[in-house]
Amino acid sequence: MTRTAQDRATQYQENSEVIWDEIIRRLRQDKQKGEFAGVHIAPDSSADIPDDSLMGVRLVILNPQYTHTSKAKDSSARQQAEAILSQKGASPRYFKNLLVFLVADKNNLETLEQNTAQFLAWDSIVQDKEALNLDVFQSNQATAKRTQTNETVDRILKDTYQWALVPTQPDPQGAIEWLDLRLQGQESPILRASRKLVHEEHLITTYAASRLCMEALDPYLWRDVDHLDLKRLWEYLAQYVYLPRLKNEQVLLQAIEAGVSILWHENFAYASGWDEAKQRYLGLKAGPRESIAVTLSNQNLLVKPAIAQQQLDRDEAASRAVLPVPVVSDRGASFGERPG
Repeated sequence: MTRTAQDRATQYQENSEVIWDEIIRRLRQDKQKGEFAGVHIAPDSSADIPDDSLMGVRLVILNPQYTHTSKAKDSSARQQAEAILSQKGASPRYFKNLLVFLVADKNNLETLEQNTAQFLAWDSIVQDKEALNLDVFQSNQATAKRTQTNETVDRILKDTYQWALVPTQPDPQGAIEWLDLRLQGQESPILRASRKLVHEEHLITTYAASRLCMEALDPYLWRDVDHLDLKRLWEYLAQYVYLPRLKNEQVLLQAIEAGVSILWHENFAYASGWDEAKQRYLGLKAGPRESIAVTLSNQNLLVKPAIAQQQLDRDEAASRAVLPVPVVSDRGASFGERPG
């Protein structure tokens, strides 16, 4: 029976597709998501991965045929990740800052494939026990071997999927670069990737308004304008890899709500529109007494604090101009309107 198992394992090793299918089946049993909005496991094509600004950050787990080694710039996994990042099927991919990748280690893959072949061999023997005319002892032995090799494959699989590939762009005018982050531990590779990326801020789940100004608005997005609409702001964050990678649009909206209420003079004000004819912001809000519910719309605006302050000062001056003032006569004081 052991000889039969070895012969079958050898046959499986000669058919990589069958082994990869078993590895992918096991990957798809992992229903964890961590902080990712979605997980795409061994997609058949880049067209299977959406390209939508509102999809949130997605983790793409590559087929085991694509592997990586430390610092390798031309690994098959990196080449495949680059292809997916640049294209959605035959079309260019726009929202590149919403994808990160989990890939297999080249050095561990051979061991994983060997042990997967052993599992498939013992599993087939258990399935064929009647045809093989196994007695009770042999049947129990085959079942025990299947259980043992199954556990071994699960353990080695976690060791093999140990690389997170993260697109970055230190220079906005330069090319996209790739970080390879080694994942430690024996829990779900998806959870390990999530925890690692959150810890190193390649996946941001909470964000401060001050950082939004410092890392995105001031250096890049509103240098030459007085305001920026929220829909366009989120699309910029989802599109450009040199900007912070926020988990989803809710992280941005929460940062804006806090920024308008706290230290708005250092962050931004919020408006529900811009009246081009009157050259003034509609529904301008700033400060802790202003209650707002921010929504992602091209009508809603972030306004530079100095520009917002100018409108607030003009409005205050106008209100003072129409306050009643005392008018003194022989019959005593009365009130009239302050002259304009």
